[in-house]
Amino acid sequence: YKTLKKKLLSMFQIMMVALKNLLYFLKL
Repeated sequence: YKTLKKKLLSMFQIMMVALKNLLYFLKL
């Protein structure tokens, strides 16, 4: 369970970064 939680957390972090990059790209 712990490894699954870590994987979900890392995926969530990657998605957050991708969203931030997307918003930044749309602003330009």
